[in-house]
Amino acid sequence: MDFEVETIVNEDGDVQTFHVPKSYEFSHETARKEIEKMVIVDELPFLHVECSRFRDFCEIMRPKFVIPSRATVTRDCYALFT
Repeated sequence: MDFEVETIVNEDGDVQTFHVPKSYEFSHETARKEIEKMVIVDELPFLHVECSRFRDFCEIMRPKFVIPSRATVTRDCYALFT
């Protein structure tokens, strides 16, 4: 995780610096590529993306993420292979 330095001057003139996380930008394309890698490296069945626990996890982590179907993951993995 990258951090930015943020400086704040208090009312009494004290200067404080904080390290705050940089803004995070979510990418559906990157997330789909990571799912491909996860399925291939961990030798998971394509059906894994349709399991309720995986979907619950994704919903908690990123509610607006559209989880690809197993057919889409199959196509993505095959395209990566070729």
